[in-house]
Parts: sequence; structure tokens; C-alpha cells
Amino acid sequence: MMFAFLSKPATWIVVVLAVVALLTFGFIQVRAAWRAEGEAKADAAAKQAIIDQKAKDATLSAQLINQLQSQIQTLAANAAPVREEIKYVPVTKGCGPAVNRAAGWVRDALGGGGPAAGPQPAPAMR
Repeated sequence: MMFAFLSKPATWIVVVLAVVALLTFGFIQVRAAWRAEGEAKADAAAKQAIIDQKAKDATLSAQLINQLQSQIQTLAANAAPVREEIKYVPVTKGCGPAVNRAAGWVRDALGGGGPAAGPQPAPAMR
């Protein structure tokens, strides 16, 4: 008989244990493959999220740059007459007329009143 060795109970136990060991090994391999696939999907999703965030950041940066560029152009347009007016102040040995003219423009730009009042006493002295 060809399978005479299977007639002993100890042989069956060995065969059953071998089959259980193979099934356990196969299950462990499949579970590891599932985990690896899940990790790969998570990595791909994280990489895609980074790419999407970079695209959003680039769009926002472009908008902010355009906004700041327009503000710079507005300031440059407003500052050009001031530069020209200060440029044509009479030349003196001191800087009095140019500083007064520039300070006046700064006061006007900041919404200040008339000419500077000069040094003031401390608030406790008033």
C-alpha cells in the first residue's frame, strides 16, 4: 500500500499540524499584504494632500503678491508728487525747508493737523 504510513494516528497529527501551519503562514502573509496595501494607500493619500495644499498655497501666494503689488503701485503713485515737491525745495546749508516739507506731507498723509507744536512739557506738568 502506498499510503500505509497514514494508518498510524501520530502521522495524522503531524499531517494536521503541517496543514494548520501552512494555513497560518498563508493567513499571516495575506494579512501582511493587506496592511502593506493599506499603508501604500495612506501614503498616496498623504502625498496627494501635500500636492493639493502646495497648489492652494501657490494660488494664495499669487493672489497676495498681486494685492501687495497693487498697493505698492498705489503708494508709488502717491509718493511721486511728494518726491518731486521735496526735490525742488530751495537749497540751503541746513536741511530745514526739505525736512519741514517732508514732515508736512507725513502729517497730511497720517491725518494730522497743522504744523508741529514743538516740544511739549510732560503730561504731569500740564
